[in-house]
Amino acid sequence: MATLLATLTLLNPAPMVLDMPPRQPIPLHVMTVKAAARERAADDVREWRAEQRRLARERAERRAREAAERAAAEAAQAHAVHYGSGAEQWRGLALEVGWSEAELPTLLRIIRAESGADWSAWSVRP
Repeated sequence: MATLLATLTLLNPAPMVLDMPPRQPIPLHVMTVKAAARERAADDVREWRAEQRRLARERAERRAREAAERAAAEAAQAHAVHYGSGAEQWRGLALEVGWSEAELPTLLRIIRAESGADWSAWSVRP
């Protein structure tokens, strides 16, 4: 074994140590490319966040608009009073404008006789 080591030492006079080559500094153009890539990535993130904010604003505006439309529809339904069918549909209106409860049967009988309780009826006589 010693002979083998002596022979190898004679054939290769350099010491048998694994020396790592010194670490080379990163060239400037590589740093510039990396910095540019980081900037592009940061720009992409900023654009994405701005887009997310825009979408959130649009969603909030749409929800507010829909809520306002729903509120308007509910308010319109609250004011649309349905009094029933036939002459009975006019009972509530008659009470609102001042007819007494005692006069309502007579009024409703006249409504039935005159127009059949059709709100769109009109007289052809002048």
